[in-house]
Amino acid sequence: MERSLVKVLKEYVKRFEECGFLVKSSKNGRSLGPLGSLLRQNLLAQWWRHSIKTRSTYDCHLLSPMVKNSTGEIFEMVLRTGELLQSQFSVQRPYSVVVETFNVGSPDAKPLLNSLFGTSSCLYCHVYHLPAPKTVGLAFDKWNRRRSAFWKEISNWSSDFQTALSVDKRCTTIGYCLNLPNDPTLVNKDTPIPVETVSWLEENDTAYIRCSMNVETALATLLINGLTVDDVNDQKSNLNPPMINLHAALAPYKIVLFEVISANFELQAEVGELAQRLLYSFYVSRLNCAHRRLTLQSDANDEASSVVKELWQFYRSFGTLRAVVVNAKTAQTGLVQLWHRSYDIVEEVPISHVKPKLAKEMLHTKAVDMEDFIE
Repeated sequence: MERSLVKVLKEYVKRFEECGFLVKSSKNGRSLGPLGSLLRQNLLAQWWRHSIKTRSTYDCHLLSPMVKNSTGEIFEMVLRTGELLQSQFSVQRPYSVVVETFNVGSPDAKPLLNSLFGTSSCLYCHVYHLPAPKTVGLAFDKWNRRRSAFWKEISNWSSDFQTALSVDKRCTTIGYCLNLPNDPTLVNKDTPIPVETVSWLEENDTAYIRCSMNVETALATLLINGLTVDDVNDQKSNLNPPMINLHAALAPYKIVLFEVISANFELQAEVGELAQRLLYSFYVSRLNCAHRRLTLQSDANDEASSVVKELWQFYRSFGTLRAVVVNAKTAQTGLVQLWHRSYDIVEEVPISHVKPKLAKEMLHTKAVDMEDFIE
């Protein structure tokens, strides 16, 4: 079954290389391309924001480069860090400590990791949360709800991400079901690939909550989940680039700004200045934006529309959500074009409304922002 799975996954790898998420780094290995690196960065930022930045917690980040770290050894590091926080800063529970370790992925994730990245070694991010002694059970329930809500929304409410509770009700596993269209026998609904676990553990008479996310597995499952079935089976995929649907918080570039210069260079300076102002407003709002300057060969409206549409088709293939078009008409009327992900929809809005409108549309996930989740 593993060989069959790897064979089927080659089609996915081909699509990811076409989009720029993966690049070949050696004969049998691959590494993340520029888009894949941005996606990984955004995933870690969201994990950090929604796992760590909680009320009434004090965070300390530890890095453990050793591959073979036992749970007991890591927890000793966490306890020593807690003692330091208490003695130096008078920090009391609850508080959280973040630990990063490098280890081999789970056996269920091995075919997926080997197919996409050429290795099964991956980064694990752990959150050790030490609540007040009498509220461990309540904290475990809240962490479960918090992490389940995060994965439901960050995966665009995909039904392939499922949550399972262990028999002793002290460990929750969030896993991904590989539902590959090429071979229905490879559907692994009985053994989902574990992406993140939430555990209620005890060491040295101390109860704590541990959340552990496998970064590479999470990245791979989100990419596969975002690639539609039609793109995998499409025989005309060489003509039409595949489209990967990603959540707004994960998209490598949320916006692409097209600065369109007319053939006679009319109002070129004004168009350039308006484009730079928009770029700066996106930068200060932390909206990842790509910028392309286009010079038209003629002043025909059809050419401008077709050039923008062709480039927009390329950018939307790897998750870009909006295109903003600044041209001579913008300098004359103050109106810019907004191209939505469905590029048949083009909206004209005043340039002063662009940044507030896009910032509102691309807010961070809402279901995981409840301040009272972690006490």
